[in-house]
Amino acid sequence: MLLRGLFDYRQALHNLGFSDGFQWLDGSFVEDVEAHEARPPNDIDVVTFAQRPAGMDPAAVNAVVAANLDVFEPAKARVAYGCDAYVVQLDGRPEKLVIRTAYYHSLFSHRRGDNVWKGFLMLPLQSDDADALVTLNAFEEEQSDAAST
Repeated sequence: MLLRGLFDYRQALHNLGFSDGFQWLDGSFVEDVEAHEARPPNDIDVVTFAQRPAGMDPAAVNAVVAANLDVFEPAKARVAYGCDAYVVQLDGRPEKLVIRTAYYHSLFSHRRGDNVWKGFLMLPLQSDDADALVTLNAFEEEQSDAAST
């Protein structure tokens, strides 16, 4: 389930110290692609805007990234978590932040194919996902029970 992958991805970021910032969620996951294209979403597009973890210098961040490509490399994150995931460092050079923000906003603000305006979701990284996971677990259990009857 895509939501489970998103929660696992968020937990992986937290485990690595990336918990100060926010995420933009987009893609067919938020477009009701089931109704528009008669198919389920393939993944969740995620851009994480994050501060460098406290006490971690840029060289340490680079080492964490290199050691955790399943979290930081989009193709690997898609396989591991079902998330087409990108990370933008909030404490980098301001012009790079503006350029990357403008790029992802332009990518996320329109549907692919017909260019209809749309929105995207924004989640804080610091949120506690525990309540949402309880709800997701209950939903998955209901789905499993319904499928077995």
